[in-house]
Amino acid sequence: MAITKKSLVLIGLLAGLALVLTACGGAVETVIVEQPGEVVVVTATPAPEPVEPGKLTDFADVPDDVLVQVCEDVKSAVEYDDAARTLTLHLAAPFGPTMQLLSNGWASPLDQEWMAEQGDWDGDCTSWVAYHDPAAEDSPIFNAENGTGPFRLDYWNPGQELSGVRWDGYWRTDPMWEGGPSGVAWYDRVVEQTVDEWGTRFAMLQAGDVDIAYVPKQYLEQVEPLVAEECDYVTGECVAGPGNQLRLYKDLPGVVGIDFFFSMNVPEESTFIGSAALDGAGVPPDFMADVNIRKAFASCFDYEVYLNDVEKGEAVMRNGPIIAGMTGYDANDPPTPVYDPEACEAYFKAADLDHDGVPAGEDDDDVWSVGFYMMLAYNTGNDQRRVAAELLKANIEAINENFNIDILSLPWPAYLKVYRAGYIPIYRIGWLEDYHHPHNWVQPYLSAAGAYGSALGLPEAEQDEFDRMIAEAKSLSDPAAQHEAYKAIQRKATELQTAIWGPQATGRRWEPLWMEGWFYNPAFPCPFVYGYTESDASPHPKTYIEASIGDPETLDPAYMYDTSSSCWVWRFYDPLVHLKKGSYEEFVGQLADTWEISDDGLTYTFHIRDGVKFHEGGDLDAHDAAYAIWRGLLQDRSAGPQWMFWDAFFGYETVEDYAIDMAN
Repeated sequence: MAITKKSLVLIGLLAGLALVLTACGGAVETVIVEQPGEVVVVTATPAPEPVEPGKLTDFADVPDDVLVQVCEDVKSAVEYDDAARTLTLHLAAPFGPTMQLLSNGWASPLDQEWMAEQGDWDGDCTSWVAYHDPAAEDSPIFNAENGTGPFRLDYWNPGQELSGVRWDGYWRTDPMWEGGPSGVAWYDRVVEQTVDEWGTRFAMLQAGDVDIAYVPKQYLEQVEPLVAEECDYVTGECVAGPGNQLRLYKDLPGVVGIDFFFSMNVPEESTFIGSAALDGAGVPPDFMADVNIRKAFASCFDYEVYLNDVEKGEAVMRNGPIIAGMTGYDANDPPTPVYDPEACEAYFKAADLDHDGVPAGEDDDDVWSVGFYMMLAYNTGNDQRRVAAELLKANIEAINENFNIDILSLPWPAYLKVYRAGYIPIYRIGWLEDYHHPHNWVQPYLSAAGAYGSALGLPEAEQDEFDRMIAEAKSLSDPAAQHEAYKAIQRKATELQTAIWGPQATGRRWEPLWMEGWFYNPAFPCPFVYGYTESDASPHPKTYIEASIGDPETLDPAYMYDTSSSCWVWRFYDPLVHLKKGSYEEFVGQLADTWEISDDGLTYTFHIRDGVKFHEGGDLDAHDAAYAIWRGLLQDRSAGPQWMFWDAFFGYETVEDYAIDMAN
């Protein structure tokens, strides 16, 4: 039976795809669920069983022969035939987001022979562990590239500017969709300038020096007088504005959450916790492990002021990791958080940081009397996150004169490193969904292998409970039961205050009147520059200039898991398939020109386009497409994107979990 796609509303805009998800371990059961006018294949898989005492639990102890078998299993799941120019993927169970994963850049084909020449993994199953979980800088394509995309790297001066130039050997001759781009890119050059200070970016926007600039919403009153026309992002119809420079699109549906995250077990050497002791000059490493401390911080954040002053009312508050309009979301359950200074004080007094069983409010040597010093962080240039940090600092310090917080901004790549290492007790960051399903929110936020959950540091029992609940929710086939299961996760996250929930905002886009070709798709992580052109009115024709606030973390497709990196990977590399213009469920061929999906949803066969060359001159073959997926699955860096591919191919979240189970 062919898989059909279940429609969903993406924040009132787009049709979504049916997300068929599998849990870890156990036998797979396929259930056919009848829906009005359609049939949806839902995969139900039992939650993983606990590891028996005495079994191997450390990846470092996995025998060499098992490690080789893990690699062979990966190659069996991702097969190629160079003569037939086919790539064949074998899934553990039907997995709805498969096409979207392949469109997002992580599996962009790589020239296997060229990669080996640069010192990367050569595909030998006896050596892959040496390339597993690397630091970003260890990849030969950390600051280099050899893709097939419409642009190629010109130079990268970290902290200043990154430039790509048009690839005149670009392969595409047919339009991506009706009226879509084809041929070589219109732009000769794409330049991203790191400009952390808003006043400088605004001056550049006023002067016409950039095509796009990051505009924090709290400054929109400064920009609105420049608006010549305000346009509807769906119909394209425009009305006149007061100015003569910019075109504005507003009320863009958002699939992004911005939150404060906690680290509950900070290394003692972290400079963010001062003395690392309960002495007024720091905080103990487990400061945030006390739920009363986390609830105190959450109660001291003024959500209404932030929504009105920073988001300008163009956002809704969330009450857990899952966003509005999605399975598991209920606007009233759990309750939406509110600013409550009295509760904030009460929670601080209820804490017991010296673990003597006496609440801090009744204990002269605990936090309420001793006080504390710590630092919280945000990424440099992000003024919305800066203001959120300042609000939280001011309100907490107003509760008790012995409470002191410093705020530190860090460049984006450095910020990513320290939060993942668990060095920051509280930090502000956002999440842009990879695919539209609650699993892509609860796993990153709460799973032990999640992008943020991995740094959370929950006690083992609580972490095991979240992992069990996530696996169970993912395994359910009944929509009503699944909704309740995800809502239970939402409640549990609020009960334990695993984060300070932030807004789900709608977006705005400001562009000069000379810009042409933009369209909105919330699944696109960044501007689709290949599809843009400019009119003769542009003062810098043929050069696309962006004023941004952070460097990419990497240019390695398999490693990248941040928006800045993904923008450049999209320009330098091509995925196998690409989402169609404004759609969340329709795909067009990129490096695969055609494909077939088996009736049971387990086998995907892609026909690799002929005549495509990599930037360094190599020919694209089917084995290059397979190698890129093998490499990603086995590289599998901590808190990275490969959990989604392990989920699809094997029903696991990490290669380490799979290898340990194989060894047992």
